[in-house]
Amino acid sequence: DNNGYVLLKRNNMFWTNHSVDLKKIKDKCEELINIEGKSAGKDGKILSDTFAEEGAYRLTNLLSKGDCFKPLFTIPDIINCVNQVLGNSFRLSSMDMRDPLKGMGHQGLHLDWGQRKSKKDNFFQCSAFIILDKVTINNGPLRVIPKSHLELVDVKSSSAHSKKRKIEDNKILDSVDEKKSKLITGNIGDIIILNSNTFHGGTNNINGMRRRVLFINYRNKNLRTQL
Repeated sequence: DNNGYVLLKRNNMFWTNHSVDLKKIKDKCEELINIEGKSAGKDGKILSDTFAEEGAYRLTNLLSKGDCFKPLFTIPDIINCVNQVLGNSFRLSSMDMRDPLKGMGHQGLHLDWGQRKSKKDNFFQCSAFIILDKVTINNGPLRVIPKSHLELVDVKSSSAHSKKRKIEDNKILDSVDEKKSKLITGNIGDIIILNSNTFHGGTNNINGMRRRVLFINYRNKNLRTQL
């Protein structure tokens, strides 16, 4: 509620109790990367229109690509947090994976959906990031601007790309990125819950260690989903 995000520390026993095998999920992600994702990261360039980002392996629509992913989006710890942000009128929007390559992965600060019109408006999207590899400050952790879901409502530009933002919004985001950004590190199995109106972005993977993270997006049920 206060910062726009929270890190839930969860060990392997937690996931076992929910019938989730994180190693199996990680192996499945690797299988899918080998099939459909590696060309997205060759020399940091996209070789096909089917890939969403240069410099990172990305997998989309995971719910349709393996039964091992199906228990994830109903984990009570996640659902309860999403309910706190969105109320009980929400549904699953998407389930994807991102893994930045060495020397790549930096994203401009952005919102994963549009900005609210005012502080009085309800929030409409919330995301859960499930960590599959240990995340350190050197392998591309998520960075967030604490309290920005409350304090930066006047910044209407939600794009990660500076050319698509208003000049004044760029100045504000550059300033808060320098002064207030916080890196979120964690261990395998930890969960980051993020209010999607909190400005955030990826960082460069400096040491090249793998940093596979699943992210599950939930939206107000009146909005279109990405499934």
